[in-house]
Amino acid sequence: MTSGEVLEAAGPEQIRAAFSTAVDTAGTHAGDLTGLAGVLYAAADRYEALQMSSSTLEHLREAASALAAAASTVGTGEQQLRDAAADFDARDGQVAAAVAEAGNLMDAAGYGESFTLAAPSGTLTFTDGSDSMTTSSTHVGTGAEPAEERDLRSERDRLARGFYLNGWDSYGRDRAWEWDAGRVDEQQRADAYEVADKILADRAAIADGPGADRMQVMRKHGVTACPDWCPQPDDEDQYEEHIGPGSSFTTANGDTVTVRPRVSWFSDVDPSVDIIANPGEGSDGVVLNAAELSRLQQISGDVFDDAQHHHVYAPAEQSKPAYPGAVFDAADAAWDVSDPAAAAEALDLTSRAGGYYFTEADDAADDETDGGPYLDWSCGNRQTQVRHLEAGDGVDATVLKLSGSELRELRDGIGRLIGAVNDGQGDPGVLRPGDEDEGAYIDWSSVEDGMRFVEFSDGDTAVVLDMPEHRLREWYERLALQVQLDEQDSQ
Repeated sequence: MTSGEVLEAAGPEQIRAAFSTAVDTAGTHAGDLTGLAGVLYAAADRYEALQMSSSTLEHLREAASALAAAASTVGTGEQQLRDAAADFDARDGQVAAAVAEAGNLMDAAGYGESFTLAAPSGTLTFTDGSDSMTTSSTHVGTGAEPAEERDLRSERDRLARGFYLNGWDSYGRDRAWEWDAGRVDEQQRADAYEVADKILADRAAIADGPGADRMQVMRKHGVTACPDWCPQPDDEDQYEEHIGPGSSFTTANGDTVTVRPRVSWFSDVDPSVDIIANPGEGSDGVVLNAAELSRLQQISGDVFDDAQHHHVYAPAEQSKPAYPGAVFDAADAAWDVSDPAAAAEALDLTSRAGGYYFTEADDAADDETDGGPYLDWSCGNRQTQVRHLEAGDGVDATVLKLSGSELRELRDGIGRLIGAVNDGQGDPGVLRPGDEDEGAYIDWSSVEDGMRFVEFSDGDTAVVLDMPEHRLREWYERLALQVQLDEQDSQ
């Protein structure tokens, strides 16, 4: 179909064919561009070993980066064309035969009727081959597209941002704002895009091979990690499960029994095991005595426990990337993209939360010049919502762990003390975070000669800081801001 035929397509089948032609063309060009970029990257590395001029190598690598970026843009266009084709089938295509003659085939309002296909239920299958029998519990995912807003960034931009965010769970939000606001060191940004370009070249190589569908389906469903024992076969997308290597034993009759773990790509599908029985030579079937049956039960239980462990916890130290750059895809998706101005404003607000030296807030006080005393609660865990509050007097320091609710209690306690919180409750004067056995506390009840002192202790080391009212107010305002930011982050 030519470009003119694409423009003139009117009937539903012609429109589908036009979409298909456009998708194929875009995909071909994206593949060609990515392939050429990969060749140029490899050539630059080889020429560098031959001591080619650095300026020539720089031009060559810049050309490769430009081609990779162009490929990413064309690839985005290909995906949007696929989305357009799918949307047409779900809307106008469903009723095309009934409305074609009415002239509203491409009505912008669309149709309100929805069509839902029920997902197949789990099945238990038995396969009798020439020399083996397999019992397996198989699960099929719903195949539903995740609901998300349209992301207009290029694949290269997403990878570079993900590289910058990866491994910074505790500070991920701040680093996301740094990237989105453009407050990233030029060299760090260049390094991130260099990694992104290499990943794009690796993905292009896979896209030209038998593993293309596997990578595409995994990216579509957000599957970014595999158990460390997963062999990652090219056809993994056909059953949407991680199937591990087997644990085997041989029976007294010479039959072989193998048990393999199966972990679905999707969290709502329970793990299972494969039990593969291979009869020995001359055997009509597999025979297990009591001891062998007990051994099978033990191995099956162990294999299932391992599968269950990966299904529930998916420990990072026992996992590997599902495809090149998968960890960066996950890191990028973990933090929403902000408008540059909004990200800059958020960073400025955050700079007032998370901790400070007293001299930073006491610039008008003549007696504060050493900058020693400080409070710092910037370190926290996103998953557990626990922050580490460190108090230092310039010589000694102590660290306490505060949960989200305890941080709010501390804010409200200091707020009641200075009159900023009027909820009818009395000032407790002390907060005891964690278990009482640990002995940790923050005590602000002590006043001597008109000066209030706040004592921080982790149960072993105690630090006392003098806190006049202006310091208490500054501390309260920063705590209130931190609580606000944490609550926004948890939504």
